[in-house]
Amino acid sequence: MRGMRVTKAGGWSRLAVLTLLVAGAAAPRAASGQQVDPETLRLLLARAEALLDAGDAEAGMDALERMFARAESLGAGSPEPLRLLLRRALETRADARWNSGERDGLDDDLDRLIELDPAYDLAATGAEEGLMTRFNRRRERLVGFLSIGLSPADAELTLNGAVVERIGDIIPVLAGDHVVGAHRRGFAPHEEEVSVRANRTEGVGLSLERSSATVQVATRPAGARVVLDGELVGTTAEAQEGAASAALVVEGLLPGWHEIEITLTDHRPFRQRFEVPTLTDFDLGTLDMRLAVGAVTLRGVPVSAEVWVDGASMAVSRGGGGGGSVRLQLPVGDHDIMIGADGGRVWSSGVAVVDGGTAARDVRLAPGLAFLGVAGGDALDRESANGPLLQALTQVSGWSVLNRSSAAADIRAREALEIDDDAQQELRRRLERETPAGIFVLGAFDRNDQGMIRLRFWAAGSALPAARAAIPQGDPDALRTALRELSVPLPEVRAWHGLVLLDGPLGPIVGAVDADSPAANAGFLTGDRLVTLDGGGATTTRAFSEWILAAGPQRSVEVAIDRAGQPLSLRLDLDASPQVASADNPATALNWWARAAAGIAASDGSQPIWALHLQQVLLLIDDGQIDTAVDMLWDATAPAASPFGQPAVDYWLGVALSMATNADLSAARNALNRAASAPDARLFHNDGPFIGPRARARIAQIAAASER
Repeated sequence: MRGMRVTKAGGWSRLAVLTLLVAGAAAPRAASGQQVDPETLRLLLARAEALLDAGDAEAGMDALERMFARAESLGAGSPEPLRLLLRRALETRADARWNSGERDGLDDDLDRLIELDPAYDLAATGAEEGLMTRFNRRRERLVGFLSIGLSPADAELTLNGAVVERIGDIIPVLAGDHVVGAHRRGFAPHEEEVSVRANRTEGVGLSLERSSATVQVATRPAGARVVLDGELVGTTAEAQEGAASAALVVEGLLPGWHEIEITLTDHRPFRQRFEVPTLTDFDLGTLDMRLAVGAVTLRGVPVSAEVWVDGASMAVSRGGGGGGSVRLQLPVGDHDIMIGADGGRVWSSGVAVVDGGTAARDVRLAPGLAFLGVAGGDALDRESANGPLLQALTQVSGWSVLNRSSAAADIRAREALEIDDDAQQELRRRLERETPAGIFVLGAFDRNDQGMIRLRFWAAGSALPAARAAIPQGDPDALRTALRELSVPLPEVRAWHGLVLLDGPLGPIVGAVDADSPAANAGFLTGDRLVTLDGGGATTTRAFSEWILAAGPQRSVEVAIDRAGQPLSLRLDLDASPQVASADNPATALNWWARAAAGIAASDGSQPIWALHLQQVLLLIDDGQIDTAVDMLWDATAPAASPFGQPAVDYWLGVALSMATNADLSAARNALNRAASAPDARLFHNDGPFIGPRARARIAQIAAASER
């Protein structure tokens, strides 16, 4: 073969049919073409074509010149979208020059088209015969052809170092010297230099010699590490389609026994020994990597509880028999399991899962206290402060303490110090959404980072300011002292009588009497009308509530009543409210704080006796007849100015609307907003929890559900 230096002899087993879409000999001129904006070129070209089509040749050629000025650096090595735009522009200008009779620069455009793509055929564009004849003459002067035979036929072909896609019969290339190469795993690479003359075909044969055996393997899923004979040889890569990976081919194997090991995180490893008797290709196929899992059984989980594993909520399956057991299938390794239930009760535990093993845990829910860590200072400051504080909190009995000390790392000290201000309500809500607890503890170094830690305690959903405690850094005894101070009864002890009162035309009427209450002991009955308190008037339930609040507990009051037209006098011995409890340890006191002051009782269906006109609605809601309850609540009329009245109706209307078959969250939010706007409204009687915190907590839940 003329102009060809043969470095490897051998016959051709098969003629590879190939076409090149790149010019081999021409040096790429598009090193800076990567920076050209294709959209700008496209707009300029479209404008030029529109002007030429409209007959304005001069303006069209000017637009083309502006485009070529921007595309000066483009060439055969440029990205394909840019090459296609350049080719179309050259076609357009060549056609315009031919039609106008202008021949200056025409041959340069045709030559550049050929340099971009030696296989280009102007006939495909519908050009005039004369222009095609001129183009073909230029092409005969610039382009030659290669015919290449490959053995083995599936070897990879390169031309001047670039991989060639084999999609045609003959390879058109620019006339000149070229380097043709063949590469395949398991074979020694081979290259030949060949000189191609214009309008001539040169043949070259590339026969590769086997140098080793190969092994091929794919995995489902991808991402598995492959170790061959103790050496990492690669990772299975994602395929363009399907769940299985692309095949990983490893060469360099000699005859004899070999061992392959394939590992993937959270999956069982695959190991296999295989023998290579000869130098050939081995295909291990596609391996389905099996998950390495173990079982965890949680006993005593409430039906309504939510389960988190490693911070993510999980759907769970329950064991048979109604015993409250939950079974989890988890990958091998260490996991953190947390369970949250109504009322801020939580349980958490770590568990080590082994492949095929089973672990069991007994769930004991307790009031949840989330320690969010200390804000301010640097990482070392926070670490030195978080440890003693967390240790002291865990020593307080009766609480399930959740370590969320990393939360404060992203919070500024100033934000933590002002957590009880209205401006920080959104921060509080975010922290509450991320951790299912009843009480939250957030610390911060003082404003000067002088080592004094100020803690904020608050209850989930509470509208009350956070409790404060100042703790010297690294002093757990001071923390325990602060917790003991929080364990005393809250100062907001209210008088309790146990009457459910409704406003009537002649004064407050007893709607119901709490069992075992001071009112029950005094002999009050449903239907009694209050006339006077200690000789003074009691014209409304609001006036009665304010008088009782001012009187305080442990006070006896003479109440004149009208019972079915008969005047009676009853002695009412006011007691301390059971909504605030004295306690010997912080757990009980803070739990009552969370349930009463913040209004997060274990469930809305377990409240004491309700006012008469809401009792039936409550029964309907408990029975799942939500739509009927909604209709009754829309029609209900209750005193708007009473602490127990229309705000309670609005609250339960919002609850029912959010639970209805076709939940109307917008209307529910409006009803709850109306309930929350009554500052001293009570949920079920004058001594019941305030409606405001509960309504705002419901609004936050609706907002979170809408975001999801």
